[in-house]
Amino acid sequence: MPVVVFSDLHLREESADVCSRVLDAVLTQAGPGGHVVFCGDWFQIRYQVGVRLNNLVHAVLRKSSELKITWDIVPGNHDQVDLAGANALEVFSAWPFVRVWTLPGVAQIPGLHVGDVGFLPYRKEGVIPLLDSLSAQRPAFIFAHLPVHGSLMNNGAASPDGIRLSVQYPPLILGHYHKRQVSPEGFANGWPHWQYVGSPYQTSYGEVGNTCGILVLPPVGSPPIFQALEVGAPKHFTVDWDPAVDALPPARPGTDTDRVWLRVRASQSMLVEGKFTKVLAGRGYDAARVSVDPLPVQREVRLAHDPSASLPELAQAFARERFADRTVDADAALAALGRWAR
Repeated sequence: MPVVVFSDLHLREESADVCSRVLDAVLTQAGPGGHVVFCGDWFQIRYQVGVRLNNLVHAVLRKSSELKITWDIVPGNHDQVDLAGANALEVFSAWPFVRVWTLPGVAQIPGLHVGDVGFLPYRKEGVIPLLDSLSAQRPAFIFAHLPVHGSLMNNGAASPDGIRLSVQYPPLILGHYHKRQVSPEGFANGWPHWQYVGSPYQTSYGEVGNTCGILVLPPVGSPPIFQALEVGAPKHFTVDWDPAVDALPPARPGTDTDRVWLRVRASQSMLVEGKFTKVLAGRGYDAARVSVDPLPVQREVRLAHDPSASLPELAQAFARERFADRTVDADAALAALGRWAR
């Protein structure tokens, strides 16, 4: 049977339905007698696991027991409670078919004919000595949850502070960053030096454009095969609109159930007067997330004037320009302001 590998579930109340479908798909792919490896961040917030989420996990593990599916679970940073490695997943090890790797170690995976493989849970410090210790036991590869220097983080930027890996280590299959990616350095047998499984669904706007899925390890230890996963999860889109360039925003992408973030480049007058509210609704953005990047006030433009003009003349010229599109008598407004000032 193949070994199914996935990571970064980030289970929380808001994602419970999607995560339930992800877990069903994982068990279906593993099949009766199969094996599943999870590479960290099962929960989004380890301290906020309510009855519904506990029941969901219990149902998945009960079904695994019925199907004789075994598990290896590597805790991630979202799962950990303290720096020593205590985590919110240790309770899963009460099931006899589940191994939770609170401490690093090596073991064999049922049905995978490659000898020992390594497991490295998240650690904020001291990762290199742990990798050295695991590598000395000569595992075929290592499952881990850690940041690799130069890999792409969830916002698309390269990780500046991640672990600098040496090619002397066995191949690593990783959780932590949500973008599916492989290292540029390869091995003679086709294995990349390291690879991120990626998230099984788009969890946030940091994953716009990501193709999400799982890895499948053939029984003979050939390089993992990536398999996209379609579980009906909302996709995320970002759209930029500058009203000074285009009168209308681009048409809303995706479906009604997808999540869209419209980033508007707007002047203060547009914000105050609400000129684009109806425009947004007309283009399908009434239920979208909208943020505004206000344009800076160009004082040099507003105050351009004839140096010989008097202050009242400048005020009248500015008022006429400012109220040009309104039914306001600029002279009357200035006169009223003058009387109030006196």
